[in-house]
Amino acid sequence: AFNEVNRYTDPGLTSAMKEKGYAKSGTTDWAPDSPEAGIGAAWGNFIFYKTDKYSLIDSGSFALSDTPEVFHSFISYMDTQSKTNKEGRPRMCNWVYLESAATGDRFILASTHVQWAKTDEYNYNEIGLTVLAEQLNLLKDKYNCEVICAGDMNTSDVTIITEAGFNSLNPWIPTFPGRAIDHIFCTSGVTPNDSPVGEYDYSDHIP
Repeated sequence: AFNEVNRYTDPGLTSAMKEKGYAKSGTTDWAPDSPEAGIGAAWGNFIFYKTDKYSLIDSGSFALSDTPEVFHSFISYMDTQSKTNKEGRPRMCNWVYLESAATGDRFILASTHVQWAKTDEYNYNEIGLTVLAEQLNLLKDKYNCEVICAGDMNTSDVTIITEAGFNSLNPWIPTFPGRAIDHIFCTSGVTPNDSPVGEYDYSDHIP
């Protein structure tokens, strides 16, 4: 699960991953015809999966807004100042429904980057997390499968997600200077073998 892949990074990343046997799925936070897309700020939340290990059964996206079915939509009551700040930009969650070639098991993997903008009246981070939890549970019910979701949640308090039935694999380990804001969530039927945090310095976050 990759976050904030801009239009300059995307071609090289996609090509390099393809050479290693990965296919890509997902879209950007900004709409492709948005002026922001033209200046390299069309941040992508992409999923890469190995085609020899997994088959794509279905895929989709939803917005972290009060109209999740409307791609690239702002929270409708977001204030103008937050909208014009890049951190208040529209946010998307992209997902794939995969089947394991080895076992035939099917599951959903999602990638997202939740907004952190907030005002005295609204905490847009909490609103985005609430929509994320609701929509992931709808997918879980629709496909009757386990769900894994990874990305930058922009908060160390992920109670909204855990109370919705998801386990957090990184509740405490900092992935951003002094803060544990990058998380992997999974439903109760998923038992992880390991959940390490890396030490790379190519980004302001560590994977």
